[in-house]
Amino acid sequence: MLNVILSEDISVDYLIDINKKYYKNYMVYSPYDILPKTDLIIVTTVAEYEKIKNQLGLKRSFNIISLEELIYRAMNNDKLIVE
Repeated sequence: MLNVILSEDISVDYLIDINKKYYKNYMVYSPYDILPKTDLIIVTTVAEYEKIKNQLGLKRSFNIISLEELIYRAMNNDKLIVE
């Protein structure tokens, strides 16, 4: 998924992974860490979207969307970030 996002000229600030696995040159945070401000968080685990959204939403006010929503918006040429 990250490769698709990068091919669309979207800047990736960091990744969030429960196991904090290193990925290429990206900083990886745990969902339990204090997360830096970013424009949008895309949850790629669609089945766990609501749980993850609620967990991350308790930490800060983030724009959080599911992978499913990202695909829908892309297909309809909608904005990714809703202000």
